[in-house]
Amino acid sequence: MNQVIRLMKRIALSPLFWIITICSSIFFLENSDLSNYFLISDFATNFPSLSLSGQYYRLLTSLFLHTGITHLISNMFLLIILTWVVSPIISKALYLSLLLLSGVLGNLLADVLIVSLVNSDGNYWSFLTTFGYSHGIVGLSTSITGLYIFALIIFVFKTSKNLPQKKFRLSALIFVSFIGILSLILNFIWGQWFTITAYVHFFGGLVGGILAFIFLYRQHKKLGLKTHDINPLK
Repeated sequence: MNQVIRLMKRIALSPLFWIITICSSIFFLENSDLSNYFLISDFATNFPSLSLSGQYYRLLTSLFLHTGITHLISNMFLLIILTWVVSPIISKALYLSLLLLSGVLGNLLADVLIVSLVNSDGNYWSFLTTFGYSHGIVGLSTSITGLYIFALIIFVFKTSKNLPQKKFRLSALIFVSFIGILSLILNFIWGQWFTITAYVHFFGGLVGGILAFIFLYRQHKKLGLKTHDINPLK
């Protein structure tokens, strides 16, 4: 009985559990009634023009919406794997901050880019498109991309010396990398290289990478202070 209670407490305190619960609940609420779908989509989707016109909450709310059951399951599946990879390395607070910052800032930077492209009246590189400006975008993949880049950088710099002990997590990271590469190839085939989807993924990953190097710098600095305390004459 005590083990069950401890397990329930562990689940209740897990950010991953609540993220999956929120995303799944919103998805099923959307699909339970057509009016719910339009209400939630209209008010929560990240439409670049609306988001940058003062409705900044869309940068956050759009992360928890998904276009279909396949979209939802694939995102939650990748989130679970990456959470398992980074869970021994970072705290729950940092984990949540990483997802929120990657998602919100990734959406914001993508919106700024696509609105700038629209306002430039075609005076930009021909391979950049404004597809998605009017349709908007939803999904947690912006945050997941940030988490993936963060995990990749941290894994390389922080756990590379202990690869034999981390072989299962390494395998998981390679698996996610394979899915990412496959997705890039398919996007190239389908002509979706430079759309709002690509933009949010790129900027989400960029934010995750920056946060990874900040994390490594802070860890290095803490290690330096501890070494200095142990060897005060150095």
